Amino acid sequence: IHNGIHVVMGSLHEKGGSVERTVKRVTPRSMVTSLTITMGFVSMLTSQHYALSFLGQTMVIGMMASVPLTLVTLPALLLLIERRRAIGHIDSQE
Repeated sequence: IHNGIHVVMGSLHEKGGSVERTVKRVTPRSMVTSLTITMGFVSMLTSQHYALSFLGQTMVIGMMASVPLTLVTLPALLLLIERRRAIGHIDSQE
């Protein structure tokens, strides 16, 4: 969620913001943040308690799946929205 918020807010709401610039700025920070959070859950994998170990496995898998989805799929969708707005803006001026 944190990564997605940065991408959306940076590309749509910053003055002069674009998806490309936002992704270049946000990706390294998002990777570090996500890896740090994942390392916290990796420590749960060594737990003798089944529920904690299972939660650790689930969260590591979830984090590793959400990072590429957020940093690849979300910018692609935002680019489509940005292009449609630009086309709509051009059509409305004619």
